Amino acid sequence: MYKGIVLAGTWIVDHIKFIDYYPKKGYLSYIRRESIGLGGGPHNVGINLRKIDPNLPLFALGKIGEDEGGKRILEKLSEERIDLSWVTKTSSVPTSYTDVMTEIKTGMRTFFHHQGANALLTISDFPIKKLKGKLLYLGYLMALPSLDKKDPEYGSVAARLFHYLKENNIDIAVDLVSMEDGDMKKSVFPTLKYVDYFIINELEAEKLTNIKIIENEKLNVNKVIEALKYIKTQGKMKYIVIHFPQGAIGMTKEGDVIIQPSLLIPDKDIINTLGAGDAFFAGVLYGIMKGMNLKKSMKLGVELAGACLFWETTTWDKEITFSYLENLGVKYGFRTLKT
Repeated sequence: MYKGIVLAGTWIVDHIKFIDYYPKKGYLSYIRRESIGLGGGPHNVGINLRKIDPNLPLFALGKIGEDEGGKRILEKLSEERIDLSWVTKTSSVPTSYTDVMTEIKTGMRTFFHHQGANALLTISDFPIKKLKGKLLYLGYLMALPSLDKKDPEYGSVAARLFHYLKENNIDIAVDLVSMEDGDMKKSVFPTLKYVDYFIINELEAEKLTNIKIIENEKLNVNKVIEALKYIKTQGKMKYIVIHFPQGAIGMTKEGDVIIQPSLLIPDKDIINTLGAGDAFFAGVLYGIMKGMNLKKSMKLGVELAGACLFWETTTWDKEITFSYLENLGVKYGFRTLKT
């Protein structure tokens, strides 16, 4: 269907600290161990795709600094045989990085992010004519300031970019970042008329739609479906999916609703939740690439997200077989999600 996937957007170095708990202001928590990994949607989605398919054509697109972080990113992409032709360097700012505070007992994490080179990514960095025939993945809107800027004609610079992409018949998959600040509607809604595949988490869905999905710490499945219907009115998306720890719910262009629970993995077995959402996105994206329907794509997504919970960083350094993913479902089973 597509001649490969373009992995565009935020390229990040993650400094991951495993802590006892997240302290209140003015208090202390111990760092028990730490590691360095690479992050950002394009990296996480791309590496997961590479691990499940060694031959899938993948192309990186973005900005990095001329520093150790940028070097680390280039080395990893080269190692994974991801095309580097559309990665550009800048000496004016550092490569983007994030300090990730991960609670050992719960796996929950908090992020402190330096935007760095990602803040400079803009329309001129996209070789639009050369992208024809490929699926463009962009992650993350709301974390790319030059693309999130207001545009007098299209609403946002990202919407203008997407308009140019659709003029060239390029399909677009979009992911967001979970942020408390910023007007998500003003930044995101102008782009949705151009988006083909829109996959976000429950926090982003709540902020985007003003529909309360989590009530008293409990997921309301009917509210998720309500949010999907609301988002659907903003464009002609082929798939819209909202994912959350308990699973995911998707909607097709025709309005069909697909409910896919997550793997029932005990908290004691979870090492880290960092990157699980990107792993889910990668699974769904791979299903799209292979012509699977939304149901099969979402099942692959939750299996890959479940596997991610056993890794210390956002991705694994070994090949991921489909039999391994299927066996996770057999071993742990799936949760129950009811309307």
